Amino acid sequence: MKRLVCRVGLLCAFALAGCMPRVDVEAEKRALLEADRAFAQATKERGLNGWLAGFAENGVMLPPNAPLTEGRAALRERMARALGYPGYSLTWQPLRAELSRSGDLGYTLGRFEASVTRNGERVVLQRGKYVSVWRKQKDGAWKVEVDISNPGDPTAPEGS
Repeated sequence: MKRLVCRVGLLCAFALAGCMPRVDVEAEKRALLEADRAFAQATKERGLNGWLAGFAENGVMLPPNAPLTEGRAALRERMARALGYPGYSLTWQPLRAELSRSGDLGYTLGRFEASVTRNGERVVLQRGKYVSVWRKQKDGAWKVEVDISNPGDPTAPEGS
């Protein structure tokens, strides 16, 4: 009897595993990288509104040397001054994406640069690295849950 229960349990487990949707991990990684690129482009084109559109409703920023920023209203308040400053530019390029086995959670990492153009001259204010944690929404869109930035020149040799 014990063996029968064990076999039935195993059969059920295999059946349920067969019902799990198969995730094309490489395709989803590409989709996640594209979502990050689209997020950067939306920010470039639409400023603060483009930035906010990339975040989940309760998205969180963990900026360096500053308090945690959580939720759209707080994100708007935190970024409004910088993204609204004349000549200010925030750009980034994702370098890699990783994905959970379930395909609904992932992260991207890459490099960012903040600059301002004054009197026709572009001045780099900050360069660094970032990691963004993304969650796939019910509609299939990827949104940032957590954004972490790490200032410092990512092109400098290690240890400098």
